[in-house]
Amino acid sequence: DVYLMDWKQAPNTRWYWDVVTIAGWPAMVWLGRSPLLVSFALPIMFFVLYCAMFRGPLSNWLIRNRCITTIGGMCYSTYLLHYQVLSAVMRHTSWIGFTDRYWVNVLLQVALTTPFLLVIAGIYFLLIEQPCMRKDWPQRMAHWMRRQWDGRAYAAAD
Repeated sequence: DVYLMDWKQAPNTRWYWDVVTIAGWPAMVWLGRSPLLVSFALPIMFFVLYCAMFRGPLSNWLIRNRCITTIGGMCYSTYLLHYQVLSAVMRHTSWIGFTDRYWVNVLLQVALTTPFLLVIAGIYFLLIEQPCMRKDWPQRMAHWMRRQWDGRAYAAAD
């Protein structure tokens, strides 16, 4: 809202906003350790960091990248399918681990499962979610179904 309503144009970019972004996101992890800071500082910190991402030239380029915005656009599809996809893939990859470090193995599993999740959620997004974003999708579906039915009726008559 700030980006679209208050600035009313692309924000002025300055390199120091990238520094705020790069330092700020790891600081969020540190802030998350304190319940008091989470309650009060975290919402303010989120606001500042999102504004910084729009104002930093590097971070602005990153969040406007087509791959990033596409993945963000299919977040609902990812949400709907992530448990099923990760469960199915991890049945075959959970044995893979080359260290006793838990976090290293978790990052390995993330690297192995994320491509499957992105591909399957992307297909679902293109075939199901995106067509249903149109206001007239029920009419389009009915029209498509009528054409399918009419085609079968003609084929059966031959």
